[in-house]
Amino acid sequence: MVKHSFVLKGIHEGLLIEDVAGRKYPAKHIFTLFIKALADNFKACIREQKLTINFRDDLKWVLTVPAIWSDAAKKYMRQCAIDVSIPRLF
Repeated sequence: MVKHSFVLKGIHEGLLIEDVAGRKYPAKHIFTLFIKALADNFKACIREQKLTINFRDDLKWVLTVPAIWSDAAKKYMRQCAIDVSIPRLF
């Protein structure tokens, strides 16, 4: 089952994700880009509404992951979030 292969194969810095064309990309790069896009979109929505929010001090960022993920997978995702400057407040 594809959706669980991330959990079952184990997680490590060299993990690669294969696209539909068979090209492989570093998983960390893919996840980091995805988290950054989510955070950037959220920030843009806040700015469009002309709200004054300090993104580092006024927000608590929450990254949810499936409960079945291993502690290593959760740590990996946490590091991806930190890599895109989502504060480490947990």
